[in-house]
Amino acid sequence: ALTFHWGEWRVSESRWNSLELSQDLVDLVSRRAARLDDATRTALLAAAIVGNTFSLEAIQAVSHIDAEAASVAIEEGIRARMIEQRSSSLFGFVHDRIRESFLKSLDPSKRAQYHTRAAEFLLQSDSEEPGVTITAARHCNASDSDDLEWRLRLNRTAAREAVALFANSEA
Repeated sequence: ALTFHWGEWRVSESRWNSLELSQDLVDLVSRRAARLDDATRTALLAAAIVGNTFSLEAIQAVSHIDAEAASVAIEEGIRARMIEQRSSSLFGFVHDRIRESFLKSLDPSKRAQYHTRAAEFLLQSDSEEPGVTITAARHCNASDSDDLEWRLRLNRTAAREAVALFANSEA
């Protein structure tokens, strides 16, 4: 649509009008994500479930890919300017719409399965972060687990944690 010819830029009106430009940022990001390889897309889908900030270990646990594949996927996501390194062990999406785009593309059964894995990962981690149980309960509630006793126990624990943290709206 745009060409440089003899020292000036020219616009081909017919080609310009035929361009399919998205008016939606999520759609635009989805198109960019479609160009990523399968392993990177899988890792970033898992990362989107985990949250805006995630670790390599969380991606491995949620997506069931090995450490090497997860590392390569992180590097590819950084090169594609979809994620960035936030600290020595944490990464994050550069914009919340990128995460939203990945979440939107995830089919409901895979999403529920990834939420189950995210909850299990958080509960098995030795994190001292306040609110881990609350986050795990959110994942549990969006999961595909039929274990109602696990859900109830986890939500009770999360409610107690929320009250202890003065997060009354979470309780």
